[in-house]
Amino acid sequence: MNCSSISIISDINRVPLSQDLLKTRIPSSNGVLEGVKPRDFKANLAKLIQRVREFVARLQISFAKLLTAVIPAITQRIKEGEIFTFKFQGSEEELKQLAPLFNFTDYDGKLPQDKSPLSNIQREAAMSLVKRLINARENAIKIKRGEEIKCEPPELTCEQIELEIRKFHKLLEKSQPTYATRFDFRIKEWEAFDRVNFDIVTKYSENLCELFNSNLLNDIQEKMDEQFGVDYKEALVSEMLAKSVAYILNLNGKTLNLPVQGKGGVYQSIEYEIREFNLGDALPCYVLEKKASESKDSSVSAKPWLVLRGTEGVTRKSKKGIEFRKGSTESLCANLLDSKGLATDPVIKSIVRPEDSLAALFKGWEKKGLRVNLAGHSLGGYFANDVAVRFPDQTNTAYAFSAPAVSEELAEKWNAFVEGACKNVEKSKDKPSFRAELERKIVNFDVEGDMIPVAGRNLIGLHLAIAPVAKPKMNDPIHNHGKNYLTQDFTLQKINNEQESRKTVRRGMEGLRALGARVQGYLYFGKKLPDWWVNRHTYHRLYSTLSNVN
Repeated sequence: MNCSSISIISDINRVPLSQDLLKTRIPSSNGVLEGVKPRDFKANLAKLIQRVREFVARLQISFAKLLTAVIPAITQRIKEGEIFTFKFQGSEEELKQLAPLFNFTDYDGKLPQDKSPLSNIQREAAMSLVKRLINARENAIKIKRGEEIKCEPPELTCEQIELEIRKFHKLLEKSQPTYATRFDFRIKEWEAFDRVNFDIVTKYSENLCELFNSNLLNDIQEKMDEQFGVDYKEALVSEMLAKSVAYILNLNGKTLNLPVQGKGGVYQSIEYEIREFNLGDALPCYVLEKKASESKDSSVSAKPWLVLRGTEGVTRKSKKGIEFRKGSTESLCANLLDSKGLATDPVIKSIVRPEDSLAALFKGWEKKGLRVNLAGHSLGGYFANDVAVRFPDQTNTAYAFSAPAVSEELAEKWNAFVEGACKNVEKSKDKPSFRAELERKIVNFDVEGDMIPVAGRNLIGLHLAIAPVAKPKMNDPIHNHGKNYLTQDFTLQKINNEQESRKTVRRGMEGLRALGARVQGYLYFGKKLPDWWVNRHTYHRLYSTLSNVN
């Protein structure tokens, strides 16, 4: 078989370590895969569109910075108690062992960096996957020729592997500085992008178990538990799930290894199976449960996880009417259309629907004697608060990152649960500690300089203001919203829920959000609104009936 050769992509000077890979010639079984060279008119039009996008992006960031500078009350929380600084310390060799943790700080599955849709870590992961695909195709060609290979045969055929390489070719092409937005991605590029992100998360997660069993994180673990009663290592896992896994599509049936603590404080790497679940009509989230084939060691209690997705802003559809990112319209509806409290309606519909309901999901865990951990970022963080309020007894801990505050209805439900539980405590002197323990069922990390946690009216659970020790390169409310903070040196301070909930600016922000909902709901969706919104009153009545029966 004659194999022609091609070049993956034109030179990308921004990643010098990967130049050899970019210049390699890929053998092809069916002809030449050439880079796309647009005509001059298309190239000029692309440049013009790019400049407009860059201008709009700079305008948004400048406006956000102006708001932060002129009206500090918007992003500054009312805090109480001492500020605690958590730093990673150790010898040079020990800090090298923490490299996977530090490198993950630069990973951002939502926002582009340095005028490119991909961050450096994503680009390197994409090129690593291409290299593996090249090797797999070479083995597939050898098998086709009847030759023996020294490794496991590839699962895909030579033609299928070549199609995968084409996807990554386009993804890498669109990661060049001539593009600056993920709106240029087509569905196949999004599929490659999701695969890159899951590859990054998988490798990072595999390193966590070894790090947790070392002494490198013990100091931060002990201090955070002593000062705030929060399990740092569990919070670290939840940040990865909330800000990374939640935004990756097509993970149904895949597996992910997570560190789980057993007896004696030793962590084991447990294989979890990922199952897709939907809130509302089509907003994807994930249920992670220990794989059935895993060891049934009674010393390890592998809690299930419910990972709730935040807002996805890419709402374009393909020519066939397929949405580029599943659930993007659904998540925007949850943000915009519920004027009395963000996102309550999709959760209520998910509880009362007859099949695949949240109520049945939590009932199943209750029968098994399991309590679940929740993890969510932004809108997903609101969902985590909401679900924890509705299923407090089956919730172990709900972790929310940069989430809006909850509605008055949810706050009243939560306060009633806490007061009712405290009445059962016999000794009055034990009530404060018991109340604090209940409040820690919901842990909110509110990023300083982020405007999203200012939305909403009532703070419940434990709210911690978090900020990086080192000033980030992109220090604005937009980029502050999606970063990982528990993987770098950071500060924490407790927020005063009562005083913060009374701030006038919160009601003003909620009023602006409700007004914007009316306008944007019409512009984005017209009459094509989701079922959970159109029939929301019916679902509320069903939920009230279900609650009274239980």
